[in-house]
Amino acid sequence: MHYALFLSSSILFLLISCTSTESDSGNHLLAEVQGEKLTLDEVRGSVPEYIYEQDSLKAIRNYRMAWVNRQVLLQEAKRLGLDANEGVQERVRRAEEEVLASALHDLVQKEIRENGVTRQEAQIYYENHRDQFSLKERHVRYRHLIAETMSSAQNAKNSLMRGNEWEDVARRYSINAEQVIQNSNRFWPLSTAAADYPDMNDFLQVIGLTEISPISEINGRYHFVQLLEDRSEGEHPDLEWVLGQIEEWLLIEKQRRNSTSYERNLFLKADSNNEIKLYDVHNLEQSKEIPLNLESDTITSY
Repeated sequence: MHYALFLSSSILFLLISCTSTESDSGNHLLAEVQGEKLTLDEVRGSVPEYIYEQDSLKAIRNYRMAWVNRQVLLQEAKRLGLDANEGVQERVRRAEEEVLASALHDLVQKEIRENGVTRQEAQIYYENHRDQFSLKERHVRYRHLIAETMSSAQNAKNSLMRGNEWEDVARRYSINAEQVIQNSNRFWPLSTAAADYPDMNDFLQVIGLTEISPISEINGRYHFVQLLEDRSEGEHPDLEWVLGQIEEWLLIEKQRRNSTSYERNLFLKADSNNEIKLYDVHNLEQSKEIPLNLESDTITSY
């Protein structure tokens, strides 16, 4: 494993060393097509981090090959004079407008994204819209222990019945201990609780609070569940259950209001500076080419 990593790093070093002509700036050159240059910095800025971390040498090679192929196509397009084509220029202009508008939108929303939504805002929204969050079905919080042997499962069950701490019992007797501990801290819709193990779901449907189910062997392992809490259909969930969802909704709404306000202010400013001219469009109703049903020429975008 270490040898493979060393070999990969060595090849990458040689690749960079042999191709770099701008080592003073650290902007290593990886390819060149008729004067257009590809640098390592460009690759790092374009390839998703998780892909780059998995295999940096492969990521560099793949991106470089795609870049070279794209440059060859671009050069051919220019040779054929497509860059001077009126239709192509119009498409480029529209693409540029879209990029600029998107960049402005991102700039306007930057502060909203950075500040996010406070817990107080989420709580106020929750209190004012509680009926929107009523449970559609019964929810349960439960423990699900999975042991390698019947003996371990029985010992775990006895330990819980004696009042021992769940975390200690799970870590001692259960496989995937941290996962089952984490799962036991949240509520689940009853229809999806222990969904991979129908027998356990059946037990959760009928056992009472704090009751522990019989031990069942499933695929060579030994399972039991213990019901801790339940919430009936129609009840309101705790804020913690829906906090993330509320924060997402409020952030989207903040961004929408911010964009609308910003665009409206720009429009009013341009209008007050007499930068906007609106021409009569009622006569277009008579056009055979443009069938319209316009009642007013007043802009009502906002």
